[in-house]
Amino acid sequence: MNYAFQILMNRRSVRSFKPDPVPQSVLERIMETVAYAPSSRGRQPWHFSVVTDALLLQQISDVNREIALASGDDALKANAEKPGFSNFYHAPAVIFISAPEAKHALADCANAAVYASLAATALGLGSCYIASFRPAFESGQGEALKAALQLPEGHMPLYAVALGYTLGQEPKAAPREPGKVSWIG
Repeated sequence: MNYAFQILMNRRSVRSFKPDPVPQSVLERIMETVAYAPSSRGRQPWHFSVVTDALLLQQISDVNREIALASGDDALKANAEKPGFSNFYHAPAVIFISAPEAKHALADCANAAVYASLAATALGLGSCYIASFRPAFESGQGEALKAALQLPEGHMPLYAVALGYTLGQEPKAAPREPGKVSWIG
């Protein structure tokens, strides 16, 4: 099978990472690849914050934990009550993808997140595409967290990609559901 197809079909959402740091050269290669993600009219509306500061990642998770515990949503509360709760699964590196509010920014940033995940797979890393961290940035602490990510004025974090070496076995692919394609013509 062609190597590109292998990468596409082998990418999995990893939620258990080794604590080993991801080398700077590997992160740089991923970011070089992410810069080539497609965007509407080539506008590239994004800003990337590559975070390896475990304390900052834990701070974001702690804010979200408090929000979830106060939410009244049983599923969110149950997740937040788990020992060692982390929005980022204790990954040693996380790429935050931010953009200003714009017509195609969500899709453009989603493309960048997919490129980050595929580049990580190609380089032997696990990854997980995440959006559940966003409530922290909409909270009273949101401006301070945005400043910590060094976001340009008007940018909001939309997605994050947790990166690291997979702890344990690679997750298996969920069975593909039939009936998801219509052939016309």
